[in-house]
Amino acid sequence: MQPQEEQINYRLSASRYIARRARKTLGALTYDIGLQALRCFLPDDPIRMSVILSRSDEVGWYVRLNEQMCRLSAGGMGMSSRRGEDAFTTRDAHVLSNVSFVSNKEIPGHKLQCLVDSSLGVEVLANVRLELCLVAFFEEFDRLLGRNHLFKRSIILIRTWWVYEANMSSACGISDSAFCTMILSILNRFHAKIHCPFQTLCYFLAEYSSLNFSRNVISIYGPIDVDLVRTRLSDS
Repeated sequence: MQPQEEQINYRLSASRYIARRARKTLGALTYDIGLQALRCFLPDDPIRMSVILSRSDEVGWYVRLNEQMCRLSAGGMGMSSRRGEDAFTTRDAHVLSNVSFVSNKEIPGHKLQCLVDSSLGVEVLANVRLELCLVAFFEEFDRLLGRNHLFKRSIILIRTWWVYEANMSSACGISDSAFCTMILSILNRFHAKIHCPFQTLCYFLAEYSSLNFSRNVISIYGPIDVDLVRTRLSDS
């Protein structure tokens, strides 16, 4: 249970294309984050990327990149205008559309949005270091758990149910990182009893269907009463 190789290659090609635009415009490196980086995406998931900027470049970065990508969008691929070190293979050629930037609700700041080839959504944020750290943490847990990437396969199965069967992705407003943490919490506690993604789904439903989320927060060790968290934070 994993994305097809063709899907992975297409998304990597699209992210490389956006990364080159960011490198040329901002002089900065760009990295995949979230489910794209984990290779746990569903067909309708956007590519999420983070551009790494110095503090002096943080102001107005989205305006400059937006202008560059709008020019590309207006001119199509513009293959003939790309020469020298900016040239790339036809395999990595894409068309941008619906370029815009909006205030980011999850993280303070702005994010740039666009469509690649009129179908694949892309979101570009700046300096979301926590997201990069979480990707590394989830990758390490997946390697530690093993079992043919049981953690990642469980993410794909449970999110498939969550998005296409329960239709909960837009209603609950749970971030991808929080969702992965909920699944990690299950596997961290019940890994001795879980051997396939379907078992993870069963434990997921049993654990969270009756949990009072207004009174608990989810950690990698399980639910913790929110009052206890507040007490510990005030003591520290």
